[in-house]
Amino acid sequence: MRKIVFYILMLFPVILVAQEITLKGTVIDRDSKTPLPGVSILIKKTSKGVFSDFDGNFETAANNNID
Repeated sequence: MRKIVFYILMLFPVILVAQEITLKGTVIDRDSKTPLPGVSILIKKTSKGVFSDFDGNFETAANNNID
C-alpha cells in the first residue's frame, strides 16, 4: 500500500505540469466590430502561436501555468 501511495505522489507533479488549456476566441476591430482575419496570436514566454481564420476565430493549446 505504501508503494502505491509513493508512486502516486511521485507522478502528481508531472501530471500538474503536463496539463494544458485551450485558448479560443475571436479577434474583432475595436471601432467597427468586424472580425479580423489573419491576425497573429502569440502566447507570452513561448514559441507557440496561431493565426485567426477568415472569420477572426482562433484556437490553440497552452500550458496551464502561463503568467
